[in-house]
Amino acid sequence: MGDRYLDLNFSEAARAQAAAGGEQEDGPSSSLGDGRAVIERTWFEQASGGEGATLPNGAKTTFAMEVRFTSPVENPLFSVTMRNSSAVPLLSASSGWGCEPVGTIQAGETVVWKATFENVLGPDRYTVTPTVTLNGGAVLALREDIPTVVVTRSAPTGALVDIPFEQVLERGGPPSQQPELTK
Repeated sequence: MGDRYLDLNFSEAARAQAAAGGEQEDGPSSSLGDGRAVIERTWFEQASGGEGATLPNGAKTTFAMEVRFTSPVENPLFSVTMRNSSAVPLLSASSGWGCEPVGTIQAGETVVWKATFENVLGPDRYTVTPTVTLNGGAVLALREDIPTVVVTRSAPTGALVDIPFEQVLERGGPPSQQPELTK
């Protein structure tokens, strides 16, 4: 019930922002890189399949970015970093970790890169920094702190992340049946 309230609350805020100024756009100061790639759009997909400005904790979540290339590029790397409201990076994903090189992408070609993760993030408002780079560090495109997304959780643990864990409780018999410690 609480997650639904937060979802409606923040979705309304997102609709109001869109009505006031259209889709979230960033000025030239937030778009960096050498221009060989342009990050056209970013979004989050929920496990239910819809896009959302709120993401429930504990659900499979996908970050996606649409990138248009203005020049031919060999083996670009795609990545995303999510920071909480205290600017602490809590999630980082990259196509450079365990993925095959993508090969050459031609000028005018558009690609969509997606990174799916179990959302273990604590409740907060997060900013996202997507990047397109080359191995060796050349930055083709970088969009700082877009979009903002809210993670909701109805059980307040106070943790920055909810790392899955297992529990075991072993009980002995009554105190009179437990072995006595000797010195």
